[in-house]
Amino acid sequence: MFLRFTSIDRPLTAEVSTGATSQERFMKVPTLIWLAAAVLLTSRGFAAPYDDLAAKRYRWVTTNGPYACPSKDDLRQIIRHHTDETELQMIEQPRAYYLIEGAVVQVVLEDAASGMSLIHSAEIGPDVWTLTRFLSRHPIRNTDGEIEVPLRSLTPHR
Repeated sequence: MFLRFTSIDRPLTAEVSTGATSQERFMKVPTLIWLAAAVLLTSRGFAAPYDDLAAKRYRWVTTNGPYACPSKDDLRQIIRHHTDETELQMIEQPRAYYLIEGAVVQVVLEDAASGMSLIHSAEIGPDVWTLTRFLSRHPIRNTDGEIEVPLRSLTPHR
């Protein structure tokens, strides 16, 4: 950056020049367009494997808490009357399991009328019910900041 003084037929003024001519600025536009296109294509490339998982009914958990239950009635109870005492009783029996944000599960059955989904998780064991709103088709980072993918032990349901 430098100062240039001009005084041809006008008062002496100082202009700040960045050194970029109009041609150089014009050349930046295509470069920016190519850069934006590259970012867009790259981000879609990273999303593709997750889109395939979502198509296979895999979902990522969006909450933490005891919101996975063997029966719909147990799930309704923990949602409506969530107290520390209720939570402890249901976990000890076991009528409730903890969901952990970012964990990957597979939807076995979806009950749109109740807003619940029966899910399979390698960590929980038996298939359990949870609220569909606690599941995302888009990857959610876990507590380590990573995106989980299904393990071989997570056998798909048909």
